[in-house]
Amino acid sequence: MKPLQPADAPPHRDDRAASWLWLAAIVVALALAGWFKLGLADWHVPAENTALAEARAWLHGTLDISPLSYETAAVNEAHYNVVGLLFTLLSLAGLAVGRIVGEAGQFPDWFYTLVVALPLPIAAFRAFRATGIAAPWSAVMSAHLIVGTAVWPVLAACRNGDVYSICQILSVTGLLIMGGDLLGRRRIWPAGIGFAMACWARQVTCLYAIPLLFIAAIGNETAKPTSPKRTGRVTLALAFIIATMALPLSLNYAKFGNPFETGYVALFQTRNDMSADRPDFRLFALQHLPMHFKAAHLALPTPDLRQGRVFIDAADVNGASIWVTSPILLGVFFTAHRWIRDRRRVLLMAGSLAVMLTVSCYCTTSVMSAGYYRYALDFIPIWLLIIAPHVLGSSGRVWTLLALVWSAVYFNLLVR
Repeated sequence: MKPLQPADAPPHRDDRAASWLWLAAIVVALALAGWFKLGLADWHVPAENTALAEARAWLHGTLDISPLSYETAAVNEAHYNVVGLLFTLLSLAGLAVGRIVGEAGQFPDWFYTLVVALPLPIAAFRAFRATGIAAPWSAVMSAHLIVGTAVWPVLAACRNGDVYSICQILSVTGLLIMGGDLLGRRRIWPAGIGFAMACWARQVTCLYAIPLLFIAAIGNETAKPTSPKRTGRVTLALAFIIATMALPLSLNYAKFGNPFETGYVALFQTRNDMSADRPDFRLFALQHLPMHFKAAHLALPTPDLRQGRVFIDAADVNGASIWVTSPILLGVFFTAHRWIRDRRRVLLMAGSLAVMLTVSCYCTTSVMSAGYYRYALDFIPIWLLIIAPHVLGSSGRVWTLLALVWSAVYFNLLVR
């Protein structure tokens, strides 16, 4: 395998030009694919989107977004949003843009696409490039993440403004920004921004605070642990972690009177499909592990032939095996002897496993994820960044391309 250029080495001018060209190419290619398959022209945020409703409520000086909807928690005759803090913040910008362009009270469709869909391929390409791989292969890995994992059907669900899908995509973008910086130049402030994005979109990703802090503290340099450079990185990382946690904790206190009360239990108390009033209900519990293990690792949709075309029958299938739908992830095992030598990769992998275990204790596997396991997107972006340089050697490139073709076909057939 050809040695990689250090990720923190200044790129050659020609490399920078090539990177911009390949970035433009992958954005255009994915935009065209999204236009025809994901209906980018029809993307919109409906009025009942609870994050948008919360932004409107904030502008009116309240946290109450009554009447009750599926994503709100009822507390003392008030109804509070518990989903999508980051999209609430983006909705404030969207409403401001709406006023400017003559769509008062609306989140302009084009701005919605701009802030949710466009940053994803850009963040992916820059993150893979930061790991040290060449621009063409960064484009390949970006395509792999977007069209060869659950990202693709989740993007399809964003078409109608589904708040959970929006949160998942924003979180993936944040994880890419964070992971790319921690495996690259470690400037920390981009990692901190990515960490905040991920946490404010998907709360479980707060567990990445631990690898963020430790990676800020270590490095390849021979400087002492108390050197100003390391101390500055740790201080900056800690500041981002505290600031990231402060906002949702403050909102939790304002809504529920307890900074550690997220409102999810109250949310399930209003749902007939999963009532929190059951004696055996547990929001997070080890008893949910078998359900998630089957959904993430064992469940298999059935291929079928209907009206002359291949059809993926995911009816009554809870999730789908990430190893079958995205076989590139097997590289985590095949290249372990390589990435395990890098402390930064080991720390990020440990953080991702903590996230995977925690989300596997959640009371549901996501009811809209037939044919794919959406919660895997809380750790798949990190896994791909970890293995990217090691699956693109002379013996791994063919496998990587074949895995991309397989996954792209699968998820393309799944998205109808």
